[in-house]
Amino acid sequence: MAATATRATGQDGTSIKLDGTSTSYATLPTGIVKTLSDFTVSSWVRMDALSNWMRVFDFGNSTAQYMFLTVQQGTPTVNGVKLSTVRYAAKNGGTELNVSANFAFPLDTWTHLAVTQSGNTAKLYINGTLAATNTNLNIKPSQLTASGTTTGTTLNYLGKSQFNDPLFKGSIDEFKIYSRALSDTEIANEGTSAGFSQSGNLSGIQSRSGIIPAQALAPESSSSNIIYPNPVKEQSFKVRLTPNLRDQTIKVTVRDVVGRIMQSGSHRAADRDLQVGLSGNYRLGVYFVYLNNLTPIRLIVDK
Repeated sequence: MAATATRATGQDGTSIKLDGTSTSYATLPTGIVKTLSDFTVSSWVRMDALSNWMRVFDFGNSTAQYMFLTVQQGTPTVNGVKLSTVRYAAKNGGTELNVSANFAFPLDTWTHLAVTQSGNTAKLYINGTLAATNTNLNIKPSQLTASGTTTGTTLNYLGKSQFNDPLFKGSIDEFKIYSRALSDTEIANEGTSAGFSQSGNLSGIQSRSGIIPAQALAPESSSSNIIYPNPVKEQSFKVRLTPNLRDQTIKVTVRDVVGRIMQSGSHRAADRDLQVGLSGNYRLGVYFVYLNNLTPIRLIVDK
């Protein structure tokens, strides 16, 4: 997380708290959505203030190539009531396409937002209820990669825009990406406090009901250091080490998707395999393993 992003009480557990300043946002890994065509992105948000174009998330490479969710695109007045236009939008060098809905967005209150896409049909949900549909949104996350590259999106933010827009001021909790479009019923279950209290705090980009989210969150190996088994279903995993890391003490740090340290410690491999026990409070989902602060390796916990 950037400098002034902090932790705060979440909808259920701990959230990231953003104060609207230029150093208050979170950055997610390069290529986080590069394999996705159908998808769901969902999150709980609690707004301390509202300004046009504040982002929940914005994944892209530039102001010409992106996908984002904003809590307020505009402030129309309907029947004498001032509303916020919640919008999901995507652009791939041409015309921006979107799905939008007007909503009386409350401050200091947890609100659940979700967007799904199946084929060319995008849906926007607010507090578990379908708010808007666009059947002609044909820009897929997997298409958002710079010309001549295969990296996918490289500027992946929570709370920050590709543009010079106001930064998010509030809290973000339970931010999740799925590799399919959840059904109306599944979104309704997510968009209720009861649904989350039954499942507990998932803290980050997670899977639920056996669904594994976006497969491109991070590589399963880094310079040929390979984690196995992956997904992990027991209390430990092993790392098949490259020769340069063998027979030495290695600092192993495991973080969740928003940077919280789950565990950190020194380990020594007697041979080519380093065994690491899961000592943190892990839940079903995706984490990142750092070996001596090298490029992180994706770890899926499915237990």
